[in-house]
Amino acid sequence: MGQPQFLHIGSVRDVAAFKHYLHEHRIAIPCDEEMLSGSASSLLIMVLVSPALEELVFRAGVQDALERRFGDGRARIGPISAGNVATSVLFAAAHLMVAPSWLAAATFVPSLVFGHAKTVYRTLWPAILLHAWYNGCYVAGTSGAAIRLLG
Repeated sequence: MGQPQFLHIGSVRDVAAFKHYLHEHRIAIPCDEEMLSGSASSLLIMVLVSPALEELVFRAGVQDALERRFGDGRARIGPISAGNVATSVLFAAAHLMVAPSWLAAATFVPSLVFGHAKTVYRTLWPAILLHAWYNGCYVAGTSGAAIRLLG
């Protein structure tokens, strides 16, 4: 029966062309062939499971603890709490384990957005949903859909 059509992004030929394009231009994007081929389990983990777990650890754990330490979010850098900034630095640093340094650093600003949403709405759900959306856009941008735009 195979995988559901709506989860399949690109073809094997598209994946090969995209990998060739990345190699030619020396672009390192951390995604494996299984994710590029639209494996349902890889997409589920990348778009739903990872955001939920990361937000539990970084927002409900680290950010909450730092905001309590820094005075319940009253220490601010503009509209962003100091706890959110510190958490976002740790969030980007944690991504060094799975991504090249430029991509790990690129998670800093979205992390500020996720943390700010958690602070403003006082619940973890907006951060999880924004993170899932961000990861979904990343997957779409590194998949067969992006290949068709490149070539």
